Amino acid sequence: MRRLPGTGRRAKPALRGPARQNAARQNAARQNAARQNAARQNAARWSTARPSAARKDEGKNDPARLQAVAAGRAADEKLGEKTVILDVRDLTSLADCMVITSVSSPPHMKAVTDAAEEAVEQAGGRLHHREGGQDSPWVLLDFGIVIVHVFTGPAREYYDLERLWSEGRRVAWRRG
Repeated sequence: MRRLPGTGRRAKPALRGPARQNAARQNAARQNAARQNAARQNAARWSTARPSAARKDEGKNDPARLQAVAAGRAADEKLGEKTVILDVRDLTSLADCMVITSVSSPPHMKAVTDAAEEAVEQAGGRLHHREGGQDSPWVLLDFGIVIVHVFTGPAREYYDLERLWSEGRRVAWRRG
């Protein structure tokens, strides 16, 4: 066994073959666990979610539903396609409701996002963040308790948020 220069200690022999692969796997697993733990801690630190018991009733006076329905109706009035509202408050701390709709072109995207933003603000919401521009295939409007997703057709099929949030309850929002 060789000695480390200037220390008098012996060097560990280099790992070879299956032992090296096993050590690499264990190292990767440790790093992955550390990443997941850090992500959990960050989510807990930055979460603005309220405990379920502190939430308002889930009926007609629920601000999340009122804002989501306002956004859904605004998108529908601007001819948004296949508009869906999902109540996801039991599944995530990101938002209470999500509105998902499709558009056919960049000008259509602008019309629907502007109408949804105005409708939610009239219902008492405030836009915290907008992600994506008029030319992008997906625009996200974050109102805190409501998130509005406006997709082009191919992007909606690709990301398939309805499948991702399939355990969320669908909210009836159409009049009549």
